[in-house]
Parts: sequence; structure tokens; C-alpha cells
Amino acid sequence: MWERSACSLGGLLADALTDTVQFTLMCVALGVATVIAAHGIGGADVLRERLPPTFFRPTGTYPVWVLVVFAGAALSALVEPAFYQRIFAAVNYRAIVVALLVGIVLWAAFDWAVTMMGMIARVEGIATEPRYALLTLAMQSLPAGAKGVFVASVLATSMSTVDSYLLISGGNLSYDLIRPALRRPLEDRALLRLTRWMIAVAAVVTITLALFFQTVVSAWIFMSTMLVAAALVPILGGLYFGRFATPAAGMAASLVGLLVALGYYVLVHAFGGFDAEWSTQIWTIRAGDLRVELWQEYALLFALPASATAFVLGSALGRRRV
Repeated sequence: MWERSACSLGGLLADALTDTVQFTLMCVALGVATVIAAHGIGGADVLRERLPPTFFRPTGTYPVWVLVVFAGAALSALVEPAFYQRIFAAVNYRAIVVALLVGIVLWAAFDWAVTMMGMIARVEGIATEPRYALLTLAMQSLPAGAKGVFVASVLATSMSTVDSYLLISGGNLSYDLIRPALRRPLEDRALLRLTRWMIAVAAVVTITLALFFQTVVSAWIFMSTMLVAAALVPILGGLYFGRFATPAAGMAASLVGLLVALGYYVLVHAFGGFDAEWSTQIWTIRAGDLRVELWQEYALLFALPASATAFVLGSALGRRRV
């Protein structure tokens, strides 16, 4: 309620400030929990003594193509509507560069702390699902007051993210898809009502996907794959290859990338099975002595080249809008 009131009165600046406060509290609490948890097991050196060597390999135990997909999924930051919203609201170019550099350091530190907590949870033998290990260990490590700050910050950050993305999703559906398809102008009141309905639709789809995927990583990869497959090539093509960008190229790249990604997921879930060891869906294809394992995460490896190919063909065959 406090955040909604502040944002209503202060706009984007208030939104940015409240997000900063929430993120700072969450990071500080996580940092304190990491230090306390590491001290509780006898220091970071104990991890190397009590964990398998694979925990300390740069590639871990994942196949190399899964790591490529993880790196590709990180490109979703380049197609995030909120990312461009902040950039266009910046005071100048220098502010953008400084914010990105600071953000990279914060992301790296946050990821390091989360990874460290996961390894400590493994050493501690916390008997819970992996997705709950961090919260369980943080609750065990933090003192009473810090526990409340950490939980409140996590919940506030989550709610802030959810309502922002639901609003973006509802706006995209109503403004960018449905309104142009109707080919007639809509009054502001009708457009507002349509946006509210689309927010509800987006919420239902989001909850359905959250219940469908069995791990947080699988859900994140799916979301990032859809974003990158549908939007990365059209956006970068329009920004850096404007001479060749046409409406047909953008539409073709977006549709082909999205359809290939969705089609791949459908095939893997229709013909594959859930692998308990890797906690993901894998479709194993055998042809004689040849054995190929297609993970559901590999969708991006097929969708992104397909999107780029569609963009090139659309540029060659489509008419440039004057």
C-alpha cells in the first residue's frame, strides 16, 4: 500500500526509489545471512572439504549446450520493457552507463551470495526442496529483526515486480495486439477496460505456467526463451540494421521465433519425459547407435536462428515503409 501510494504521487521516480530501498534491504539482509551462515560452518574453506569437486568446476555438471542456453537467456535483459523504460527516463548517457556498471556489480554480488547460500545449505544437510533452501537457511541464520526485514523485502520486491509486469503484459495485449487488430478507434474508457481484462488474462496465464513447471530454473528459462525468441532479433535489427528493417521483417522474425520456441516445447513435453536427476524435461531420440537428448531448455538454440532467418527473408521480400 505504501509503495502504491508513493508511486501514484511521485510517478516513475517514486517507483525507482521504492524499488531501490526494497532491493537494498534485501541485499543487505542476504549479505548478512551469507556471512553468518559461512561462519556457522567454519568458513568458506569447509565447502571445498565437504562438497564434491563438481561444485567448483566453472561448468559444473551441465552439458555445454545448457550453459549456452543459460547465457542466451540472459539476453532477455535487452528486450525487457522495464529496461528501456529506465533508459529513456535517464538524465543523460553517462547516467545510463554508470547505472549499468553498478548493476552488473550488484547482480554479480547477489548471484555469488545466492550460490554460496545454496552450497552452505547442501553442507548443512537442509532437508527441503532446492527452491526453498535459500529461504530456509536465511531464516536459520538471521536474527529475529533481520528475518522480518528480509522476508518483507523479498515479498515487497516480488509484488512490485509482479504488478509491473502484469501492467506491461496487459498493455502489450490491449494496445499492441488487440487494438490494431480491431481496425477501429477505441475510446479511452473502453481501452482502459480492455487493459484491465488483459491484466487478468496475463495473471491467469502466469499462474498456470508457474504451476506447470516443476523448478524455478525451468520457468525462468521458458520465460526468457519466449522473450528472446520473439523480440531480440526485431529489436536489435531495428536499432542496428535500420536500412534492412521492414515491417514484414519484424513481424516475421517475431512470429517465427515465438512459434518455433513454443512448438519445440510442445514436442519435448509430448514425446519426452521428466528426468528426476536433472529436474527437467528431456526428449531422447534414438537412431541405431545414435542417441540424442533434447532438453526443453534447448528451444532457444532453434528459435533464435529461425527468428534471424525470418528477419533476413522478411527484409529481402518485404516492402519498406516510407
